[in-house]
Amino acid sequence: MRPSKINIVKALNKQLLDVHRLTNLIESKNSTSASEFRNWLFDTEEILKKNNLPQVSQISAIRAELITYIPSVKGKRKELYRFTARLLKQAQEDIWDSNTIFTQKTEQARELIQQLLNLVAQTKAFNFDRKTDFTHFLEGIWHFCNTHEQLRSITLQILGLLHKSDVLLVMAEEIDLNDF
Repeated sequence: MRPSKINIVKALNKQLLDVHRLTNLIESKNSTSASEFRNWLFDTEEILKKNNLPQVSQISAIRAELITYIPSVKGKRKELYRFTARLLKQAQEDIWDSNTIFTQKTEQARELIQQLLNLVAQTKAFNFDRKTDFTHFLEGIWHFCNTHEQLRSITLQILGLLHKSDVLLVMAEEIDLNDF
């Protein structure tokens, strides 16, 4: 089973948002900045590993570089902060690049799903009843699109970008029930 691209994007976005905190620790010369950065790298590795993404090796290599670093002169903290900041920038760029790929696919699928929902709404084939299970309603729309001769090509494009469970999540976010 393919990993959820939406969950990957959310998890990597969370890690990217934490770069600000790490930068502040380094800037304030906090003695825990290197260990906090190491923990952040480890958490990021776990996200990538859990989702079977090969980018885990890039982050693991950065963590290895950090944990084996020994300043040339003992007690030279500035050198450690500078080294940590350089590695943080490298890790942030690697994660940004990985996240961009997933974000682009998700956004492409989101645009196609919006088109599908607009087309289905125009057919007036579905009426949402508050008593109806929302998931079943979405699955019904998806099934309709998947079996409709003219809409099937769009659903195939979407499935090339996202797993069906992600498609249903995006549909739930994008649907305007007032149109149904």
